[in-house]
Amino acid sequence: MSYKRFAKAGIVMVLSISMMTGCATLVSGESGEIVDTVAEESTNVNEEDVDMPEFEVIGEVIQIDNNNVHIIFGDIVEIFTVTNPDDVYLGQQVKVINEDNEQRLEPYLVKNFVVKHTNMGDMIESISGIIEKVSDDSLEVKTDNKVMKFKYFGSDVNIQKGDSVDVEFVQFGTKLEEMTVTKVLPMESAMELTINSTQRVDSGLLIVKGADENGMESYVSVRPGTNDNFNLSELKVGDKIEVIPEVIMESYPMQVQPLRIRVINE
Repeated sequence: MSYKRFAKAGIVMVLSISMMTGCATLVSGESGEIVDTVAEESTNVNEEDVDMPEFEVIGEVIQIDNNNVHIIFGDIVEIFTVTNPDDVYLGQQVKVINEDNEQRLEPYLVKNFVVKHTNMGDMIESISGIIEKVSDDSLEVKTDNKVMKFKYFGSDVNIQKGDSVDVEFVQFGTKLEEMTVTKVLPMESAMELTINSTQRVDSGLLIVKGADENGMESYVSVRPGTNDNFNLSELKVGDKIEVIPEVIMESYPMQVQPLRIRVINE
């Protein structure tokens, strides 16, 4: 039951009780004696008077086809026909609002970026360390006081022993061997940029143009799942970001496909 329907049902129930009793009775807390009875006027309320915008789902935009927006929530993907598809980005968290027999999208602002989950609800954890060993199916990373071993199925990122990395992983059980890597981030390739402009392209992808401290410019595609500690709708010109690249195309300005983007404003 949606919030709006629940609210309406509650109003009807309260009105029904009021009309049946017609009064409110006050009872003494100590003796249980009836001390007063107050007559109440019955009021006719039309359900249409309760105008409360309701939302269908909160989820992530994964595709935009004209007015049809594909949104994933949990393990479900649903297509919504909305009035404002150009107002959102790929990868953005949104609310689907039902209003006046139409649907529109509003940004859903995430406030806590420390605790993260997969779409299936599994908690994503992370550690920083130095690669001790890497093979086709496992990864060992040395942290401050121990070596952690993960299941690892490889990636397009070139990593080797001795590299400084951040590792994001999901733990499906209590044993260390049941920790599975979801992302490896080579920290030695990190880029620090100041955003000069932002642009939404036709697909809904957010593109930022930034420059490093030497003025070297890059275009960065903010792909879904790469915004680590900010809401897409809040990213702005002047923000400083750290970009961990997955692919860098040799052009000018450089074109970067990132693994992770963090805002690092002081």
